[in-house]
Amino acid sequence: MTFANGWTGGQYSVWRAVLGTALTIQLAQLLAVTPLSLRTLWLAAAIVFSVRLALGADRYSALFVLLAAIPSPPLRLAVVFLAAMAGGRRVPYGSLAARGRVDPRGDWSMPEWLFAIAWLFLAMAHGYLGYARLPSLSALVELALVALFFLPRARPLAWLAELGLVLLGLTDRSLGMLLLHGFTFDPAWLPPRRDASPALLFYDGGCGLCHRAVRFVLAEDRNGRGFRCAALGGAAFELRVPPAERASLPDSLALVTADGRIQTRSAALREIGFRLGGLWRLLAGAAGIVPVGLLDRGYDCIARMRHRMFAKPDEACPILPPDLRNRFD
Repeated sequence: MTFANGWTGGQYSVWRAVLGTALTIQLAQLLAVTPLSLRTLWLAAAIVFSVRLALGADRYSALFVLLAAIPSPPLRLAVVFLAAMAGGRRVPYGSLAARGRVDPRGDWSMPEWLFAIAWLFLAMAHGYLGYARLPSLSALVELALVALFFLPRARPLAWLAELGLVLLGLTDRSLGMLLLHGFTFDPAWLPPRRDASPALLFYDGGCGLCHRAVRFVLAEDRNGRGFRCAALGGAAFELRVPPAERASLPDSLALVTADGRIQTRSAALREIGFRLGGLWRLLAGAAGIVPVGLLDRGYDCIARMRHRMFAKPDEACPILPPDLRNRFD
């Protein structure tokens, strides 16, 4: 039985932000009904640290929130995640501690043992809830699906079906249960879109935000087969983009696929999400329900302000380790 997974640092940081936000809400609700005492001060401090956790401060924030969560029943399902964060020594992409490091990836990966423990918790939770409701039909379905958790090929369908029971209210629909389902989601279930050769991401070499976007793509493209990068206006740009197309392109980002299609603005961002796979593919698909014109206006608004919001980099290429620099044309 394998619990290999497709989690990347950026996807994990999104989940951590959701967890931190959820814990902040839960702690605030506890604080509102707690009589004034030393415990209220403790909960108030825990709220501060849970906000820090949502913003990307991992280890010490997780440790403090863990101490507040242990005696609070509504928060106990989060204890295993907080304990793992507090004890982790590796820093994922998207954490505050990862800011400024040369290699955006770091050496972080989701440990198989931690992912296996999360799945064990999910199996125990659904097994207990199903057993407690026997002999109802929904309980029998819930217990049957738990058995499928231990079959790797059936796991995605079983996970989705159990999540359906949760969302329909046929079993526990608590925030902790939803977070547990979020953590046991495997991004590898949504593989990246691939062509015969990588897409070429052109970026503004004098834009700090564009440099951050390039670092994000390189960090999340785990095997390096999805993208290559080059600065707008360089030799690769003149080679791959016809002269008639150049004048109409924005001066921020442009994506050229293997078949020669040129994607810009929100279409480029969505295409990047599809090509990264996992949670990014899910978000790119969800963005499809928003009108393109509205997405492009938001993109253009940020693009106009980016030079004022982010310092101009010293070089056209981001500072990266040699293996990532090799992904530039």
